[in-house]
Amino acid sequence: MIILKKDNVERIVPDMPAAEKLVEEGYIVLNAPDVQKKSTAGAELNLDEMTTDQLRQTAKDKGIKGVSSLKKDELLAAIRKAD
Repeated sequence: MIILKKDNVERIVPDMPAAEKLVEEGYIVLNAPDVQKKSTAGAELNLDEMTTDQLRQTAKDKGIKGVSSLKKDELLAAIRKAD
């Protein structure tokens, strides 16, 4: 599952072809394995705008262990450290 966002609208799609169509419409990828999280304009996604659940999934995708018990600020720190 791939999560995308445009303004205050989030969309969940099952695969990359569907996600690519939404990116062409201005959505940004919030969470997808092995995909760099950038919009079509090239601006990096602001992690601070992600929900705790989105941060947990991002952390899991990066191979960070023990994320289920972390708070939002701890998740942010762990993700930034992993980058």
